[in-house]
Amino acid sequence: MKTKTAAIKHARANVTLSNMGRQWRVDTYSPAHRAWRQGHSTDYWQARANYAQACIDSARTFQDRPACQYEGGAWTSYL
Repeated sequence: MKTKTAAIKHARANVTLSNMGRQWRVDTYSPAHRAWRQGHSTDYWQARANYAQACIDSARTFQDRPACQYEGGAWTSYL
């Protein structure tokens, strides 16, 4: 299994939170498709929750672990 530190670095490199004026968007990179996926524009707090979920999904996929649902707190504690 890949380390937690490597999974966190992978997630931070492949998930971004972008300001779109008054709205925010989460973009994720798909290594399999070699392309960025753009998320929907939402308010800041919803975008932060979406960012945390995307980071969890990216890191857990990197570690070959099953997905889990973000319910609050630090996203790194879900690894």
